[in-house]
Amino acid sequence: MDRTTVDRRRKAHQLYAVTTPIGLRYPAWLQEVIEPIPADVHPLTVEALMTEPAEETDGRSPLSWLASGGPAALVVALVRELAWLP
Repeated sequence: MDRTTVDRRRKAHQLYAVTTPIGLRYPAWLQEVIEPIPADVHPLTVEALMTEPAEETDGRSPLSWLASGGPAALVVALVRELAWLP
C-alpha cells in the first residue's frame, strides 16, 4: 500500500494511526492484517471481526490481541476466513 493510499484511508477513518509528538505512527501489524481483507466485505463486518471476542485470540478481540503484542498471524487467519462469507 503506497503512502498516498494509506493517508487517504486514514483520513476516511479506515486505518488505525496514533498521533505522537514526532508524527503519526501505524502499528507494525497493520499492513499484514489489512492486505488479506477481501474487497467485497463490508467495513462493518471487518469492524465486528476486529472488536468482538474470538476463541482464537483467547477470548479477546483481535484488536486487543494485537495491541497486547499477540501474533498477527492468528488475526490474519481470521481475516482470511472473511472470503468464505456469503
